[in-house]
Amino acid sequence: MEPIILSRISDQKPLVSVVSITYNHEPYIRDCLEGFLMQKTDFPFEVIIHDDASTDHTADIIREYYEKRPDLFHVIIERENQYSKGTEVSTPLIKMAQGKYIALCEGDDFWTDSLKLQKQFNFLEKKPDCSLCFHNVYIKTHDVKVYPLSFSSGYKTGKDVLKKWTIPTCSVLFRREVRDIFIPITEHEIRFYAGDIIVFLSAARIGHLYGLKDRMATYRRQPGGLTNKILGWKRRCEHYNALSEHFPEYRAQIQENVCSFLYLWLILSLLARNRVECKEILAELGKIKSVNAHAAGMFHCILRLPMKIIKTNRRRYKACMNVMNVKDVKQ
Repeated sequence: MEPIILSRISDQKPLVSVVSITYNHEPYIRDCLEGFLMQKTDFPFEVIIHDDASTDHTADIIREYYEKRPDLFHVIIERENQYSKGTEVSTPLIKMAQGKYIALCEGDDFWTDSLKLQKQFNFLEKKPDCSLCFHNVYIKTHDVKVYPLSFSSGYKTGKDVLKKWTIPTCSVLFRREVRDIFIPITEHEIRFYAGDIIVFLSAARIGHLYGLKDRMATYRRQPGGLTNKILGWKRRCEHYNALSEHFPEYRAQIQENVCSFLYLWLILSLLARNRVECKEILAELGKIKSVNAHAAGMFHCILRLPMKIIKTNRRRYKACMNVMNVKDVKQ
């Protein structure tokens, strides 16, 4: 079934395009849309918003805001859920963007600074060597606790982004040219479980990534969100293998990441006495020949292990460490 499309009605070509995807965000979508409406800019911008056949009243709320500002919003409301069909929706939306710059904000996150777009637009206009900029955010948990999250400001690299969570998706603004790099990748690649990292690494290929110290948005951390879903280790390996193929310049860091989560999963499998899974994980680890990757992976894994697991499972932990001895890893 074809989606319902409510086109933006304006003669002004936008300099910035905001892309937002939503699904069952009824409790949060008003905050998101108000964050768009509050923006004070000296340039026109558009908001492309996609609802993936929500079963609550998310679409009704989006329609309500479209009726208020048809000059701002371009709305796509699906009649059938595309995610359940395995259809990737973000890439087509970004291809629709007309702006010189593109911003992202999912329907459960929201902007808190009325000058957010203007500040980031001004920065990229003055810094032609930068392909993407981002900023600090607030974190809001499902139990309504709010706390600030600060990353060190300044220039970042693709390696920095891979090492740890550095760029909240709702904080980015990137040049249109970045999409020319990642769209050919995401259009035909089904192994990625998160698309934002593809945007960040693509941006790093053509310029610098820069973090602003301002805190201008709220990132909602929910139990059902992708960030908090516990993905199986096989699914994670597929994702990282795809990353390694498309971004070979980061293969060493990607292998460290793979070793880190695989060793952690191995320990948990040993504690659960799941021998079959242990053998499968060891076989996957055996495919990685870099001793440095194994050593770094084990180090980061140990740092992440909850102390209570170590204390209450001393014997199993010792046995696990013997299995994971880096000396046994073939170069």
